[in-house]
Formats: sequence, C-alpha cells, structure tokens
Amino acid sequence: MTVDQLYQLFHVLLLSLLAADVTKKAAATAEAAANTRVRNNKHNSTFYPIYLRHVDFTYDGHGALSAGASSRLLYDYPIKQRDEILDYLFTPNFGASLDLLKVEIGGDSQSTDGTEASHAHYREDLNCHRGYEWWLLEEATKRNPDIILYALSWAVPKWIGNDTYYSEDNIQYHLSWLKCARDEHPTIGNIDYIGK
Repeated sequence: MTVDQLYQLFHVLLLSLLAADVTKKAAATAEAAANTRVRNNKHNSTFYPIYLRHVDFTYDGHGALSAGASSRLLYDYPIKQRDEILDYLFTPNFGASLDLLKVEIGGDSQSTDGTEASHAHYREDLNCHRGYEWWLLEEATKRNPDIILYALSWAVPKWIGNDTYYSEDNIQYHLSWLKCARDEHPTIGNIDYIGK
C-alpha cells in the first residue's frame, strides 16, 4: 500500500471522527441556547427546550459506500495489494475498521461515475454473479462477519414496470436480488437493510 493510499484511508477515518465530535459540540451548543432562551423569556412566549445532556452520544461506527462504479478498480488490483486494502477497510480493530457497507444494486444505468451491471437485464434474465458488488460483499464479511450490510438501487433496467419505477416489477426485482444474495452468495449472510 502506498503512502498516498494510506493517507487517503486515514483521511476518511479522521473525517468520520471529526464529524462525530462536531455533532457532540453542536448538541452542547444547542442545549446552552435552549437554556438561555428559557431564562430570558421576557415576552411570555412558550419555549420547549431540548435537554441533550441525557442523550447518549456513543460513537456507533462508520461505513463505506460502493456505488456508481466507485470501487470497480479495486477488483483489478494485484491480489496482494487488493487484500491489504480490503484488510485495512474491513478488519475489526485494524485500519478503518468499517462497521457498515452499503452497495448499489446494479441497474444497467449510468448513475454517477460508471454503470453497475444488473442481475436481470431483462424480465426473463437472471445472473446472480454479474458485477463486482457480490465480490465486495463477500470480501467484507470474510473479514468482519458482524458488518452491517445495506443495498439500494440508484436505477433499474427499463423493463421494470414498463419504465415505471414504483411497480410490482420493481418489488420483484429487489426480491430477486435478495434471493441471489441468499442462494448464490451464502457467505455474505444477511442483508440488513435494503432501499430504493
């Protein structure tokens, strides 16, 4: 792993930690402001302060998103470097120690940086090994069996609902993806969340 790659990895981790700290400071500031308004209530207005002191700000972890072909190149890295990067990303108590992985359910559509292949190009088609997100899910759970997995689609093939996104076809499309995960990629385990 190069110095630049390590820098990028730890930059992401640092930003995650800073975001958690900023959230905690913002909550303390909001509580102080609410308390001040209640004490200075000279206009007989009704205030409903929120006392954030009793909220648990435990750091629950952080995750990564693989979508729009953002992690496509990782698959083509030489195996040694690829495994090192995957270890840094997903191994608990090592490197980034990601707790959540969100992947795109490919829809054969240009959604951001690239196109992700669908598991069903057309209504009668089904290929549970198309694309690289299955591989990434397997690699993540191999390193961290407790990782939270999330999947969602940015787009779907045109045949879905005769080009109508909210349809029975789309429900079946997502269910077929979940069945692919269960039946063809059992090492992934459960997909914890699925979205549209």
